[in-house]
Amino acid sequence: MTTKVPVALIFFRRQCVMSVLEKIRDYAPEQLFLIADGGRTPEEHMQCQAVRQSVDEAIDWPCRVERIYSDRNLGCRGNIPRGITWVFSRVDQSIILEDDTVPTPDFFTFCAEMLERYADAPRVMTVSGTNYFPNCACFGDRSYLFSGYAETCGYATWARAWYHYDADIQLWPAAKNRGFLKSVFLGQQEQVFWEKVFDEIWSRTCRCDPYDIQWLLASFLQNGLSIVPISNLVTNIGSGPEATHTQVNGKLLGRSIQTLSRPLKHPPVVVRNADFDQQYGRFIFYGDPPTAWQRLRTRVVSLLPGSVRAALRTLRTWRYAHGGQ
Repeated sequence: MTTKVPVALIFFRRQCVMSVLEKIRDYAPEQLFLIADGGRTPEEHMQCQAVRQSVDEAIDWPCRVERIYSDRNLGCRGNIPRGITWVFSRVDQSIILEDDTVPTPDFFTFCAEMLERYADAPRVMTVSGTNYFPNCACFGDRSYLFSGYAETCGYATWARAWYHYDADIQLWPAAKNRGFLKSVFLGQQEQVFWEKVFDEIWSRTCRCDPYDIQWLLASFLQNGLSIVPISNLVTNIGSGPEATHTQVNGKLLGRSIQTLSRPLKHPPVVVRNADFDQQYGRFIFYGDPPTAWQRLRTRVVSLLPGSVRAALRTLRTWRYAHGGQ
């Protein structure tokens, strides 16, 4: 590939975006798309404007820059899909980074090679840079594997894959009625989990304002696959009081990064790695199956008065924020 992959940078009001932009500058793409939401208050919008100015001033390499900035707050669900759809109205493929996803140099070259190699493989929908289990035995001697989960903490994709994205997941009620989740790789526990999540997003009753869960459903519906490198190529620095969804440090944040050995060793077939997905699902979403003691504890807590349960939740949140378990 003679030209570098276009990069889309999504940001809001946090100066941590400059750490991501520094890595983009090192890669020096010829095309850079800037996607920024507006503030929720006049004071917050001033912060957004200041960050936009910092970003503009830091772009000092030969580059075609295009911007889609909102003057009002659209939220993640409104702003990010709008921006990515706009990107794919202009280019056929893109690397996508948010303001807290700091990549390694290997991330860009890996994405470029995968985007070219699997451009005409419709099942492959995501090229991820994040691996929470680097050098896991399930990779064997290969440089990457295929997962059923679309991880978006630093990723790349194609316009032909993004075509299936729908922020409002309008296909979900029909898919649910047909028992769609039973036809994918999910077990019973996972089916219950995702039915609840997709119900909340479709009905707009979820507590957060996501855009990435809809991408996961789009991938599920297309029997899609995500490429996962054997090394972790992106670290998430998105904790703190200014974070949209992660005000306290979590297990997904600040993870170490590795280099990716070359030349790449490709899997012989394009097929989902079930061993990896089992680990990923438990680590990110479901946890390990509950023990008898945990089931008993859950039952006892459910019988407590609501005020007591609320106090226990507050205590657990405090412990977590101060490094407890």
